Amino acid sequence: MNLDLLPGTTLTLAELLTSWQFVVGTVVLTLGPALALRRRRAVHAALDEQQRSAALELRGRRVEDRLTLVIAAAAAALSATGLRRVGRHQMGLADPFDLLPFIALDIAAMVCGRRARRRARTGQGPGLSGILFWVLAGTSSLFSAAEAASPLGAAVRAVWPILAAVLWELGSLEERRAAHSNRARPDRRLALTRLLHPVEAVRVALLLAARQELTQEEATAEVRISRAAYRWYRLRRAQDAVRKASRPTRWAFRLLEVRADGRAQNASERARCADPAVLEQVVSRLQLRVRQTEWAGMNLRSAAAFEAMRGTLIGFTAPVPARAGSAHTTSSASAGASGNPQVEAGMDSADSTSDVLTDAEVEESFVRLIPRHRDGKLAYGINKCARIIGIGTPRARKFHTSQSEWLPAAVARHGGTMPPAPTGPATPPPRETHVDQVLALANADAGPPTEPDHRDQPRESAAPGNRTDELLRPGLAAAYQPLPGSQLLVPIGAGRL
Repeated sequence: MNLDLLPGTTLTLAELLTSWQFVVGTVVLTLGPALALRRRRAVHAALDEQQRSAALELRGRRVEDRLTLVIAAAAAALSATGLRRVGRHQMGLADPFDLLPFIALDIAAMVCGRRARRRARTGQGPGLSGILFWVLAGTSSLFSAAEAASPLGAAVRAVWPILAAVLWELGSLEERRAAHSNRARPDRRLALTRLLHPVEAVRVALLLAARQELTQEEATAEVRISRAAYRWYRLRRAQDAVRKASRPTRWAFRLLEVRADGRAQNASERARCADPAVLEQVVSRLQLRVRQTEWAGMNLRSAAAFEAMRGTLIGFTAPVPARAGSAHTTSSASAGASGNPQVEAGMDSADSTSDVLTDAEVEESFVRLIPRHRDGKLAYGINKCARIIGIGTPRARKFHTSQSEWLPAAVARHGGTMPPAPTGPATPPPRETHVDQVLALANADAGPPTEPDHRDQPRESAAPGNRTDELLRPGLAAAYQPLPGSQLLVPIGAGRL
C-alpha cells in the first residue's frame, strides 16, 4: 500500500464529509425511509382487522408478482442465449438478427401471459391466451435444449422457461381465486364430503343451477324432501301391485314391496320426517303425485273447479262453501260461459259444489231444478243434470241411475211436484201486430157508454157521431182507414186494383 497517498485521501474524505451535498443526501436517505415507515404504521394502525388482513394479502401478492417478474426476466435471459444459437446455427441469422427467435417466442409468451393474467383478475378462465402462453414457453424450452452439447446441458437450458411459466400460472391462479371469492356466494358451494353421496350431490348441484336464490342447505333439504315423497309414492305403487296380484305371483310383488319400504324409510330418515313441518311437505308432494291424473283432467271452464281442487290440497285452507242458492247460480254461470252447448254437454264437469253439497242437498236440488216425465222419471240426461245442479258427472250418474230408489222419497220429503217436462220445443208467444190490435178493437163489445176523459182527448171527440176519430187512435191513422158502412179498420189502399 502506498503511504504517500494517505494524506491526500484523508483530505478528500474530509472535504466530502463536510460538503453540504453529502449532508443533504445523508439526511434525505435517512429521514425519507423513516418517515415512510412511520406513515405506513399509522395507516396500518387505523385499519380494522379485516382491512389489515386484506392489505397484508395485497402487499404479499405484489411482492410475489415482483419476484415472479425478476425470475421470469432471468429465465428469459438464460433462454435468450440458447435461442440466439438457434438463430445463428439453424436459421443462419447474423448479429443482431439472431435475437428475433427470442423476441418471437419469449416476448410473445409474456404478452399472452399478461392477457391471461388480466382475465384472471376478473374471475374468467385463461382462454386462448393461456393456451398460447404454455405453447410458446414449451417451444422456447425445446429450442434452447436442442443447442446443448449433453443431456445435462439440455435439461439445464430447458428448465428456465418452464419455471417462469409455472410461477406465472400460480400468480394467475391466485388472482382468479380472489376474484371468485369476492364475486361468488360461499353458501352455494358444495363441500368435498358431499361426494360420499354422489347421486344426491349431483341432484343438489342441478337444483342450485336451476334456482339461483337457493343456498346449499336449502337445496339439500329440497332434494331430500322430494326424494322422500317419491319413495313413498313408489311404496304406494308396490302396495297396490300386491293387492292386485294373483296368488302365484304375489310373493314376487311382496319382495318388491319390502324393498320399496326399506328405501322409503331411509329417505324419510334423511329428510327428517320426524319434524311436523317436513312431514307436511312430504305428504303434500305425495298428494300431488297420487292425484296428478285427477287434477290434470279437472274442469277448466271456470275457476270454481280450481278453487275446489286447491281447497283439497294439504297445507291450503279450503274455501267456505256457498249454501243456499249456490247450485242454481253456479249452473247458470257455467251454462252461460260456454257458447257451444253440445261440447259443454259432452264434457265432464267437476264443479266446486260436487265437493261441498251433501247427498240430501243434491236430492233436494234434483227435486227443485230438474223436471220429470209423467211416469216420474227425470226428464234431463246425466250431463245436463250435472251442469244444472253443479256436481260432477260421476256423481250425477250415480243419482241418475238410482233415481227409482231415492226420487219418490225425496219428492215426498221436500214436498210438491214439478210440472211434466214439455214434449216438444218451447215456442215463444206470438208477437202482436197492428192488424191484431185493429181486429181486437173492431170485434170487441162497446159495452156501456162511459164518460170520456176531457183531460186526454180534445173537445171535438166528445161530440156524438165521431166514432171514426175514436177508432183512428195515434199510431193507426197513418196505416189504416175505416171500412165504409162498418166500424172495421182496414189498411189504406185495400181493395184497389
